[in-house]
Amino acid sequence: THNEEFENISSPSWPGTPPGPNNDALSKLCEMGEEPDRRAFLERLFGFMDEKGSPITVVPAISKQPVDLYRLYMLVKERGGLVEVTKNKKWRDVSGALNIGASSSAGFTLRKNYAKFVFPFECRFDLGNVDPGPILASLETPSKKDSKRAQQQAQAQSGPPGNQDPFGRGPAMGPQQPPYGG
Repeated sequence: THNEEFENISSPSWPGTPPGPNNDALSKLCEMGEEPDRRAFLERLFGFMDEKGSPITVVPAISKQPVDLYRLYMLVKERGGLVEVTKNKKWRDVSGALNIGASSSAGFTLRKNYAKFVFPFECRFDLGNVDPGPILASLETPSKKDSKRAQQQAQAQSGPPGNQDPFGRGPAMGPQQPPYGG
């Protein structure tokens, strides 16, 4: 009969559950809350990251505390997305809301996790398919050590202080005599 022909055809696992080793991570994240759109969001996130070649295979954790990627995304989105949360220094608030701790190191680590696991998704679906790379690079603040190193390199290129006039015209000459007799 017609139905028997289709009984032996296996259905693809997507859009149900993405294939591969991340089923365990997906299951754990789905069990972290009761929100009606949780599973659909997580399946979309996992499918997107698989497609991108960066599958989510483990639930990220900070200080052995699992990071709920669904709630993380929702909290960051409520605050305007990664760029706004970073500019307004709200990562500590987000980490506190996730019960990870409100220390600046927890906030910093949470930001790194968001950038790795969720930000490409935000860029694709919330920001109109923009490349996350340049945005992340623009948000990186150089450390004090990097700033000092850049300052030393700039100094090495221009030579010792006072070697150039303030207008960048090469080595400063001694006191200038006016071109007319004085």
